[in-house]
Amino acid sequence: MAEHSAEGQTDNGAARFIADPDPLIVHRIGTAIQQMSHHLDEEDYAPFMAFFGGEATYKITAFSAELRKEVAFLDLDREGLDVLLKGMGDHVRFPNKLIRHPSPPMLLSADGSRVTCLSKLAVYHIDPRGAGGLYAVGQYMDCFDLSGADRPMLVSRNVALETRTFPFASHIPL
Repeated sequence: MAEHSAEGQTDNGAARFIADPDPLIVHRIGTAIQQMSHHLDEEDYAPFMAFFGGEATYKITAFSAELRKEVAFLDLDREGLDVLLKGMGDHVRFPNKLIRHPSPPMLLSADGSRVTCLSKLAVYHIDPRGAGGLYAVGQYMDCFDLSGADRPMLVSRNVALETRTFPFASHIPL
């Protein structure tokens, strides 16, 4: 049997999930992830940012087999992400639309009001002619704070990608 580390993973790297999570917590977090994805799909950034706590961080990473380490495509705090999204209209970009499809969250740990979870992610792109294709595959590694009454607040998100090459570049977070 594999030993478990403090990061919610076994010693062979497999995730360790909470066996019988509270369905209300799973629903609250799943709803938040779905709503955040929808706001990004619609490029409606203010409601997306409303899910971020003041000290939140956002990363997009992938493991590089060549370098044998994780590389970051994006690593921002809440303020940096907000500046990026507010300046989105100033960026030259492809006219493709991105559609995110996250899976329901699987809870890894719960510590007081903080919950960490994993959601698998597929991101599709639709070009202006209506043709679609796969853009990226990975997972959201999220930590939420559930102490607020309104909604779960994101403490950190790492979009850990399996995909390392993209059909076109995008400044929009995944």
